[in-house]
Amino acid sequence: MFNKSQTELIRYLRRKQGTYTIPNSVTSIGLGAFYGCRGLTSVTIPNSVTSIGLGAFQECTGLTSVTIPNSVTSIGEVAFYNCSGLTDIYCHIEEPLTITTNVFSYVPTNTCMLHVPIGSKVKYQAADIWKDFLNIVEDLPTGIVSIDNSQSTIDNDVWFTLNGVRLNGKPTIPGIYIVNGKRVVIK
Repeated sequence: MFNKSQTELIRYLRRKQGTYTIPNSVTSIGLGAFYGCRGLTSVTIPNSVTSIGLGAFQECTGLTSVTIPNSVTSIGEVAFYNCSGLTDIYCHIEEPLTITTNVFSYVPTNTCMLHVPIGSKVKYQAADIWKDFLNIVEDLPTGIVSIDNSQSTIDNDVWFTLNGVRLNGKPTIPGIYIVNGKRVVIK
């Protein structure tokens, strides 16, 4: 269920099972929107979302993975309270958000993998609450830089495909690549 303008996800059906991708029209996930959705296993939050409300995913014990985009600027109290099945959190936010101590209460922070943008691991290891995750992996690309094939400012850097395969020099085929921890579009 959404508000009239489809910008707030108010309630997700508890009986629904499996994965869910929140529509791009949504800018906020409301208070307890997914509360007790035990059959929900994975949720992808789009870049349109800026806030995750209080208790938004509370007691979603079947939830194993969640993707949080870099557009999110606030995560409410007990947002992921008792999401005891979480094994992977993909957090695309480069600077760790300041969150309350109970956002991840009863999440298995000793085994759950916290995936963060390349170059952000040390920040997350030092940030309150986030540092409770024992398995922080920096494997998410950072922002996109758009360049033309004619530009030579980063010709001598090490280039990778999105799958992590190292290339021999700057690619000549149009596509998306990773260089210096950033996604780069070759036109």
